[in-house]
Amino acid sequence: MTGVQTCALPISGVIWQMVLERCPEKTFLQERALYLIGICYQAQEDYPQAIDYYTKVAEGYSADFFVQRASYYLGTLYQKLGNYSKATEWFGRQCQMYPGELSAEKALLRWGKIDLYDVKDYWSAADVFVEYLAKYNNPDNRRIPEVLNALVLCYEKTGKGQQAAVISGRLQEGYPDSVFVQSIVDEYEN
Repeated sequence: MTGVQTCALPISGVIWQMVLERCPEKTFLQERALYLIGICYQAQEDYPQAIDYYTKVAEGYSADFFVQRASYYLGTLYQKLGNYSKATEWFGRQCQMYPGELSAEKALLRWGKIDLYDVKDYWSAADVFVEYLAKYNNPDNRRIPEVLNALVLCYEKTGKGQQAAVISGRLQEGYPDSVFVQSIVDEYEN
């Protein structure tokens, strides 16, 4: 077996490597093999190799399930590696390519968290969270209290205390049992 990397992959990855070698043309089977090899490397925590395979899928094929998942995983892996600019780039692509999908909602939330907690670009994070609320604010969305809390923090960090107070009030009124409301109450009581 020439070119098959058996040492780093479980048997399923080796099998998909063999399929890939026998399927040189761009086909659905090749796309699937690339994606599943990426999954195997990700499971082994070999993130650079996983990124290599996911990038081949995301940049080499038309938008479909595998491209959608590969794009999202690229954002998460770059985030794990601390490459926040690449992570937000891939999360941005996810949002543009699949605006109605759950993966786009999750990508936008991750993007905001990267800007807020990792990069500490509070202005950008606020913009991302406002966009999130504009797109995904509905009573069934369990992430809304978290986003509102993050937006309060962004406004506090950027000197927009009045806006922070308004959002904090909205959070306390709309989600009184939320862990985020409890943290606000605890902070004011101490």
